[in-house]
Amino acid sequence: MAFRCSFATRSRALALTRSICASFFASALSTADQTYLNANKNADGVAFRAKDANGDGRMDYEFLTSTGVQLFYGLP
Repeated sequence: MAFRCSFATRSRALALTRSICASFFASALSTADQTYLNANKNADGVAFRAKDANGDGRMDYEFLTSTGVQLFYGLP
């Protein structure tokens, strides 16, 4: 699946074009997640965080909102 997203984080625009697959699960925000969301959310209240969540060497992305966080896995 091709995913295209543009968003602004602290007045700098970031565009993502990656092949990703959404996790089937969303979880409640931890205290650290809430802190990150508050510091980095855009006008729509959404923040993205890039990290290699599963250690496969591919960049994964977390999608954070006030209702929770969902992981999108990077695909080959």
